[in-house]
Amino acid sequence: REAAGADILVVNHALLLADVALRSETGYDSSAILPPFTRLIFDEGHHLEDTATSFFSSRISRHGILQILGRLQHPRKVQRGILPRISARLGRDIPQELDVLYMEISGILEGKLVPGRLSLAETVVSVLDSLALSLLSYLKHDGKKAGERKLRLTPAVYGDPLWHEAEQAVRRLVKELTDYVAALKAFFKACDQLPETVREKLSGALIDLRGIRGRLEGVIRDLGVFTLQDDRLCHWFEVTGGARGMTIRLCSSPIQVAESIKSVILDRFRTVVVTSATLAVGEKFDYLKKMTGIDLLERDRVTDLILASPFDYERQAFIGIPDDIPDPTERSFISCLEEYLLRGLIVSQGRAFVLFTSYDLLSRVFASIREPLETAGLTPLRQGEINRHMLLNRFRRERNAVLFGTDSFWEGVDVQGKALELVVITRLPFRVPTEPILEARAEHLTAMGGDPFMEYTVPQAVIKFKQGFGRLIRSRVDRGAVLIFDSRVLSRNYGRFFLDSLPKSRITKGEGKTVLREMERFFHG
Repeated sequence: REAAGADILVVNHALLLADVALRSETGYDSSAILPPFTRLIFDEGHHLEDTATSFFSSRISRHGILQILGRLQHPRKVQRGILPRISARLGRDIPQELDVLYMEISGILEGKLVPGRLSLAETVVSVLDSLALSLLSYLKHDGKKAGERKLRLTPAVYGDPLWHEAEQAVRRLVKELTDYVAALKAFFKACDQLPETVREKLSGALIDLRGIRGRLEGVIRDLGVFTLQDDRLCHWFEVTGGARGMTIRLCSSPIQVAESIKSVILDRFRTVVVTSATLAVGEKFDYLKKMTGIDLLERDRVTDLILASPFDYERQAFIGIPDDIPDPTERSFISCLEEYLLRGLIVSQGRAFVLFTSYDLLSRVFASIREPLETAGLTPLRQGEINRHMLLNRFRRERNAVLFGTDSFWEGVDVQGKALELVVITRLPFRVPTEPILEARAEHLTAMGGDPFMEYTVPQAVIKFKQGFGRLIRSRVDRGAVLIFDSRVLSRNYGRFFLDSLPKSRITKGEGKTVLREMERFFHG
């Protein structure tokens, strides 16, 4: 009721997409998940493509299906669940004169739904665990490393016996799920014959049961999509854990979400504003427009604007880039990174975020320089030791803290004042190119005559890079330095896109010792 009476609603992207997806089926003028609205503002709009991709994707797993079935009846505490609730209520509330109807309803409940739930759960475990073992064997035989447990479905995989086994497994699962949903429908039909007074007493449980039916129908639909060999979709297997606790996921994602965003959002609302501090790449919105469907709109519908920063970066910020640090692909990179990082953190007296693109590199560097940092009177903190909120609070409290973080610390973190005066970017934040959806998008762009690295990979990394840089200056009185320890910003042609994306500020390039000396001068005069 409060939402319906409000002039402005603040919701996250995922909830909004769920709402507009429902509206695309039921209409845009009435309430869906949210009250009706005509104007939209997407803050942090650089996430729109990823959020839409996630929303329009599906991931089917043993845990996910068993969780749904567990709502029907707890696997161990069998007196708990929707089905036992209904059974107990029926035994109390159906009048004697309705014994025949009671027998019919009870027959479906006790004869089909309860044992069928158990049988279906056993099938889910048997089918998906067997498929997981086959997938692990395939990946090992195919020469994949232990950590590479994702397999995209390509023409080569579709021609392999593994896919034939997977198809058979999915068909078996779909048949049992379909049979169970049919039993649920028969149960609802029988319950419709109950007197209104009895139906009212069962209404809560029946609403929950209809919700479960809808979720099972969603699983059936997603399994059907997974078996579609459609050029517009990317399908892959994921398996996690070892032989004792494996989980396999059957995943599907749209390769492009631009048309979906256009059809359910851009075409439907009078005003759509997409805003963020990091939308543009090279002072242009081309990448954003292409990935979100904005470039499919009529020109007169689109207005773009880049506003100047309120901060004086030339006075407030120092950027240092050592040109003698090895390329990140070289063996000597890590030892050189550790040396320069330690010296830089001592110059700044901590008060730093050290941003990594992989947890493995973070752990290795942290283990190597933790003791020297503590000896220097600094407090090293590592992502994963405690939850993110507590970690940030501790960072703010400590006078000379150094926080080692990965993905979630590149953005959405606001630390003002002297607690944060140095941000270190250890590597350019390129996403892992072997991720199935990224591979599929790269192949799609190549097939369209494009350059996936320059048109997709680099713009994504530039936006993330700008977010990382943006952790430093959060107010007009903040002052600090950014050290970039990835020499590719200087040695590769694409490096200029990263440097050009930064606000005008003093940039020092040269030998590491020169860069650190200049940074010390910036801090201490």
